[in-house]
Amino acid sequence: RILGGATPLPADCGRLCGAACCRSDGRGEDDELGMLLFPGEERFFSPSLKKQRTMLNGREVVFSSCSGRCFRPLRPLACRIFPMLPYVPAAERRLDRPLVFSMIPDPRGKYLCPLIRYDNHVDEAFIEKAARAVAEAGQCRTVRRFLFQLSEVADGWLRFTED
Repeated sequence: RILGGATPLPADCGRLCGAACCRSDGRGEDDELGMLLFPGEERFFSPSLKKQRTMLNGREVVFSSCSGRCFRPLRPLACRIFPMLPYVPAAERRLDRPLVFSMIPDPRGKYLCPLIRYDNHVDEAFIEKAARAVAEAGQCRTVRRFLFQLSEVADGWLRFTED
């Protein structure tokens, strides 16, 4: 509900890139690209969403990919907030503290999304709604652990994608 119909641009940003983020490889043929599901999301999605279990920093997570067509109101949170990524700084990755994070351009999306390729052109209102949705989900300890894991992996991505 927090995100509603919010999108990275007030217009259809998929027209800029041929909806590259809505397809696994830009053609819908590569199952190796996609999104990690947030904890608990797996049970909400249709069998047409390809899912596989994988390991992320020693914990099992669910990775999903699709053909580029979905029922938009039920797409995963990672899809809804792309090309942004919730990032928890290393010093804040503790369960005994309030969740502190920022929404950063997803380093994996730098080569896919023209909105973040050279600079961040994502609508501020979208980023604020995405942050509110992540903050709400982050009240759950399991989601918070997932955000910590995701941020650890992002540390590696950032080393290779920062200018």
